[in-house]
Amino acid sequence: MAPKPNYYHELNSVAALLTQRVAQVEELSDEFRKEIRNLQRDAQVASSKFDELARRTERLEARMEKWETRIWGVSAAVILSLLSAIVGLAVTLWKK
Repeated sequence: MAPKPNYYHELNSVAALLTQRVAQVEELSDEFRKEIRNLQRDAQVASSKFDELARRTERLEARMEKWETRIWGVSAAVILSLLSAIVGLAVTLWKK
């Protein structure tokens, strides 16, 4: 058997080092995949919460519009009744 050249040991150590690095990269890749899954899950939760808040906001806006209409109606009725009372008082005082 022929003697192995000196660079064989160097190549062997480089191959071992590269194998080690590949294992580290695969480990990091698995961690990244787990983190991506967690982030996707968090994004889905945030999206569903956002959708719920959007629906609640729409309902509150509808209620506010309804109350706004009611307040304007009550304000108009109060102003008209005050004007009526003032006119009635003025007519009463004018007749005296």
